[in-house]
Amino acid sequence: MTTQQEINKFIYLPVYLSDYVSQSRKLTMLQRGAFIDLSVLYFQENLKLNHSKEQIYRMVFAFEKEEREAVDFILDNYFIKSENKPIGFYWVSNQLNEIGDKVLKKLNASRENGKKGGRGNKSENKPIGSNLLNPEKTILNESKLNQIKLNENNLNNNKKDNIFIDFQEFWNHYTPIECNGRMVSKDSKKLAEEKYQKLRSKYSHNLIMSKLEKYLTNCKKNSILTKAVHRWLTTTDFNDNEECISIVANTIATKQDLQKSQDAEIYKRFLERTNDPNYINYFK
Repeated sequence: MTTQQEINKFIYLPVYLSDYVSQSRKLTMLQRGAFIDLSVLYFQENLKLNHSKEQIYRMVFAFEKEEREAVDFILDNYFIKSENKPIGFYWVSNQLNEIGDKVLKKLNASRENGKKGGRGNKSENKPIGSNLLNPEKTILNESKLNQIKLNENNLNNNKKDNIFIDFQEFWNHYTPIECNGRMVSKDSKKLAEEKYQKLRSKYSHNLIMSKLEKYLTNCKKNSILTKAVHRWLTTTDFNDNEECISIVANTIATKQDLQKSQDAEIYKRFLERTNDPNYINYFK
């Protein structure tokens, strides 16, 4: 049997939805409110309502006629009126008593567990660091590591998928330019993909596509045969993303192409000077 000291420790009233719905299905809204208020009061009063109806009305704030009728209906249909000579008449509910007993068992179990130090003090009399050898924690840590590895693999797979899609766009856009009835094929797609993937570790897809667009435009404008794809990827300077104007040729070219042109001009002037007799006499 429960005691007043145990009941005073109740801080909640468990409500089982299936029981509440089945029992309150035929009740009005006022009657449902009275049912809940009387249940709460029942737990607060040590699973026993040792009060007269007038006292219960005041305790659940039932002041209107309809509210008191609702309280009367719940007491008459859901509670049993008993008599104890020292106490007098009181109201009890067998169903609420069963719920209260279940709650008390949980409270008692928690109280006993607290005396032992609670759930977190299971390592008593164990050496420091022994939890590291706990199989359950090891399994948990392995599970977390596996999840991290799985996430990393997913990210890597997504990155590979994106690079593959980018390469397909690049490959399809690379159109060989025909010159004087001749044309160089795109050559090995596999080799080109390997070169492209290496470049993607340093350069973005947009930069590569921008370089390709300028290259194809220049080849088409000047009737220049395009290279095989893998050869173009190998020989193109992607570090230089600037364009400059060649004053001699008056065409758009990269700095690398302009340097070649300047070297050719220097070599030409060198030959002119060496063929000049005065240039030879200068060193005599």
